[in-house]
Amino acid sequence: MLSRLFSDYENYADPDISKFLQTNLGFIDNVGLDDITATSVNYKQNALTYVYSNAVRATTTEIGCTLKKCDIGGFKMFIAYCLTNQP
Repeated sequence: MLSRLFSDYENYADPDISKFLQTNLGFIDNVGLDDITATSVNYKQNALTYVYSNAVRATTTEIGCTLKKCDIGGFKMFIAYCLTNQP
């Protein structure tokens, strides 16, 4: 599965992929997902769990990511592309 994750880095001296993933995937430790049934977990627009919901599945055991810095309309941004071992 391919996930495309965006963030700005105006407030970061040097964005780092491991810090980005640790911070954004780490929100799931403190913020629960809202719509969980016996057969599915659905993302319900909670900004803190957006990255986790787009990048991880229950059976995901491997993830690899790359980071690209860019300027978009005058805003300093970075984009992370992540691949997992899930379809």
